[in-house]
Amino acid sequence: MVKSKGMLQQTVTGILIPEKWDDKNDVIGVSIQAIDENEYIVKSCRDDKNLFNFINKKIKVAGKVFERSDGKFNIEVNRFEVEDN
Repeated sequence: MVKSKGMLQQTVTGILIPEKWDDKNDVIGVSIQAIDENEYIVKSCRDDKNLFNFINKKIKVAGKVFERSDGKFNIEVNRFEVEDN
């Protein structure tokens, strides 16, 4: 983990799950249930549409992590890859 202007550059591995839905019940937000038992809410991703194809899959993401006041984390994803289960 590298500190950078109040943010942490981090790699996170876990299961990508739906986190937010629109009024048509389509997924519009995702989070990562990580192996470190934290939840990382994806706030942005360079390839959002492709990322959503991997819901319920194990993925590894790299990006900037911000801790929230509720103990969860937000992550801005720079890159991701699907892990073999």
